[in-house]
Amino acid sequence: HGPQGLGNQQVGAPNLTDSDWLYGSDRASIHDQIVNGRGGVMPAWGGRLSPETIKALTVYIHANAGGQ
Repeated sequence: HGPQGLGNQQVGAPNLTDSDWLYGSDRASIHDQIVNGRGGVMPAWGGRLSPETIKALTVYIHANAGGQ
């Protein structure tokens, strides 16, 4: 998604800073996408990152997309 979270369509990485979400923009949906991956493009990070890191990423992505 790049350092700014703006995405890269060439590799299937969507913009994480806008309000256009395909699979849900709430924290639970974001968490699930990080843990389990999505559609063969987004890798699953559940076995590679600690639960604390995944929680921090979830909060960060949610906040940058305008979540409360």
